[in-house]
Amino acid sequence: MSLPLPAAIGVSVVQLCVVGVGGPLLYGLMGKVWARAEGRAGAPVRQLLLDLRKLFVKERIHAEHASVVLPLAPLVLVASTAAAVAIAPLISTGPALGKTADVFVTVFLLLLGSVALALAGLDAGTAFGGMGASRAMTIGALAEPALLVAVLALSLQAGTSNLPGIVSATLAHSGWVGSPERVWRAAAGRGPPLTAGRVRSRTGSRAPECSASRCPRQWRRPPSSAAPMPWDCKSMCGR
Repeated sequence: MSLPLPAAIGVSVVQLCVVGVGGPLLYGLMGKVWARAEGRAGAPVRQLLLDLRKLFVKERIHAEHASVVLPLAPLVLVASTAAAVAIAPLISTGPALGKTADVFVTVFLLLLGSVALALAGLDAGTAFGGMGASRAMTIGALAEPALLVAVLALSLQAGTSNLPGIVSATLAHSGWVGSPERVWRAAAGRGPPLTAGRVRSRTGSRAPECSASRCPRQWRRPPSSAAPMPWDCKSMCGR
């Protein structure tokens, strides 16, 4: 979906506001649930927002032997995260610069923030900074490739690596996403396979898309006593 430029910019601004406020609140909610599970009262949900407000008014401190990397790293981290949020299709498939929201670009922006944070930890030359940098790179090495592989699985079905294009195609073909109901039905052998969309039949030819003209109604939703459906319609439409 292509939006006018002012509307696309408004969508990106709203996404930045939602993530900027909702992210700390979600983190606080997770901490609250974790504390209640351990039998503690826990900090309030908005505690992280209060901490951010306190940090914004504190004096900037620069390590004696640190280089220019240390003050620039937080700016790079915030800027790369904000850029990834602004171009990602979070609340709409038409954000500003949506055509540049490639899977690899988004993963690169997220990984860039992790690298900047690790460099800031190493720049001070302390033992604790090295430990924090090692932790940041370990999390980045585990999270970003997993995110890339998960999105590539949908990009192969959509035929594009553009995130708005992937989301639009996935919304148009809900069978591409393995919902809990579909997973249970596939495990029980009562539903279509999780690889919906265009699949190949047993003879090797490409099976048609599920439609009323190709798969009649009595084949798409057969009664329990009906005869078995043809393989193509059964694999595409299911019960």
